[in-house]
Amino acid sequence: MPERIEPTLRINSSLHNRDTDEAKAIFDGITYNKGAATLRQLMALMGDKAFGTALGSYFKKYGWGNTTLNDFIGLFEEYYKPTDPNAPATLQEWKEEWLSTCSFNRVEAVWDPSNTSSNAKLTIRQSPLNPKYPTLRHHAINVAFFNSMAEIYETKQIVIKNVKETVIEYDGSKKPSAIFLNNNDQALVRNIVDNTSAKFLRDNISNIKDDMTKIVYFRYLYDEARDGNISIYQVGEIIAKFVPTERDETVIRYALFFIYSLLPLAPKPLKVNYLMPILFDSTLKAIQNFKDDKTVHPLLVNYLVWFASYGEKSKVDNVARLMGWLDGTDAELKDFELSNANKWDIVIAIHKYPVVSNSTREAYFNKVAETDSSDEM
Repeated sequence: MPERIEPTLRINSSLHNRDTDEAKAIFDGITYNKGAATLRQLMALMGDKAFGTALGSYFKKYGWGNTTLNDFIGLFEEYYKPTDPNAPATLQEWKEEWLSTCSFNRVEAVWDPSNTSSNAKLTIRQSPLNPKYPTLRHHAINVAFFNSMAEIYETKQIVIKNVKETVIEYDGSKKPSAIFLNNNDQALVRNIVDNTSAKFLRDNISNIKDDMTKIVYFRYLYDEARDGNISIYQVGEIIAKFVPTERDETVIRYALFFIYSLLPLAPKPLKVNYLMPILFDSTLKAIQNFKDDKTVHPLLVNYLVWFASYGEKSKVDNVARLMGWLDGTDAELKDFELSNANKWDIVIAIHKYPVVSNSTREAYFNKVAETDSSDEM
């Protein structure tokens, strides 16, 4: 599968024709994501206190008026006192890298798990995500070190230089089981995880306590599967195993969102016969854990409906279970409340269901329509 390269617009763009079509054309996903990442990076480079002071001065000086990017950078420059030798010398240099160039970067941790010296070397390799836009950038980034119990025993806040390789030291005598870059999602980068760490995180994701690390890991799996580096089914297996064990709503929300977003890329036989059934079963188990939670439970019900499939090859028929859910005859599902949107999603599934007649499809349509007093039809 060829790699899918994201849009590559830069944040700092000019309007030449000054019309709305041109304005719309300069915004994309990277524009918005990079904007948020810019502020996180600036805070990390300056430190919380200096950033807060600069922000207060900026609002005091320019509040209720018009301002420019140069005004913003110029004022913050007054408070920028870098302490990391790898940091950019000036914010003007940082601005040119981050705001005036396109695309973003890959980063990869290269280390030797067998090196148990107290001054072991960790090499962070940086490369352009899109070869058309070769800019290498400074990145303030967090490095997490995991022990054999899947606990983060140390984090290092470092700055990656705007070169191909940045080398730092770590204590190899502590025998890290995994090293994970950007575990707090501070930098806008594509993280490439080494084989040792990838295997450890895959096998121990349910034991990791830090929620943001889990979310960033699932995003890594999504990126890798989308680009064809790992199979979508493998990601589905990891998430299906994980979801029933997780208790944090936000982590579950992201895990299910990422695998659901990958479903259109999966071959249909794989999707309906194997991938969707394991996700259906996993989500059903998770619902039992949150049956009294009015926030998480509806979210899981949504995904349970969406993961239902009819797989003739594997003899899986979860669409029939949806019909039983609507009828109140499925013993396991009947007590779970369906929203109007859920009911209409089930009607859509029934209309795609090849083993029922048109009269049956029409009957279920009419059944939901008769009880729907909203304008969702």
